[in-house]
Amino acid sequence: MTTGEWAKVAADPLIREIERKIGAATGIEPHAHEDMVSVAQILPRGNQIRSGDYIPFGLHHDTDTKPNRASTVIVYLSTPERGGRTVFPLCGSWPPNPPVPRGELEQALSGMWGERDQRYSRQASFDPASSHPFNTILGLACRDELGVAVSPKEGTAIMFDQVLPGTHLPLKATWHAGCNVQQGRKVILQKFKELPVSARNPEQAHWTG
Repeated sequence: MTTGEWAKVAADPLIREIERKIGAATGIEPHAHEDMVSVAQILPRGNQIRSGDYIPFGLHHDTDTKPNRASTVIVYLSTPERGGRTVFPLCGSWPPNPPVPRGELEQALSGMWGERDQRYSRQASFDPASSHPFNTILGLACRDELGVAVSPKEGTAIMFDQVLPGTHLPLKATWHAGCNVQQGRKVILQKFKELPVSARNPEQAHWTG
């Protein structure tokens, strides 16, 4: 987004106030070198696979192609009747004797962590219909039986970091995903807070993806 485009959108009083409040919460004031807030609606994709407990679009880290992102804010604008959790499988606790060791998932995701030569690609897709044990892990996460799972409730929000505060070191534990909405709809407002250019790692300060 160009500076002119950003200023035009930010002139809307409602968007300006939302951006201001998110900036205050994250400690990063709104600036022209980040994307504006966005709104998305997520609808059910069927419950034939794993009784609906699966991740349709795979896991990702919010620095995927955007290495200067520092924090994410998700505001839930609706409450689906069932499903739609936001899950963080590498955070929180795991049950005893999981289908695969936690370290195996961590190692697999580490192998999908791209740096500059890979254009900072940081996403992992698994066919939800396959019998891969990672799908079993993700199904447990969607049922809130593993890791950290946040149920979408209208009027609530979550905020999580992509880098260790005050540093440029990535916080790799925040790989996450949205679980299948099994019934109803999920509407979210999302904001990716990027570091201002002056605070970025010089090696990637002007990276635009």
